Amino acid sequence: MPSEWLNGSLVRRAVAGKGLVAMSALESLSLSPSAAAAFLGISKRSLSRLIADDKVIARKDGSRTLVDVASLRSYYENLPIKDDHAPLPCSPQMQ
Repeated sequence: MPSEWLNGSLVRRAVAGKGLVAMSALESLSLSPSAAAAFLGISKRSLSRLIADDKVIARKDGSRTLVDVASLRSYYENLPIKDDHAPLPCSPQMQ
């Protein structure tokens, strides 16, 4: 599929020049385990547990591990929203 740049984005010709499909030039499909852990704000060990529990998808490319960005986003979006807010220990208490 031929590619070209249009307005700062990489676009690919869909069917023999009959339309363009926009694709961000900077959007990654995968991240290294370290970058994926940083993306979620967790440790690499916690990320390894998510992968082992099939909550996040990882693939192997030779010796490299590639963590699927879509599965990271899906995992994060499906986390429950925190709605219980404990008071901060240093905040003034109302009497």
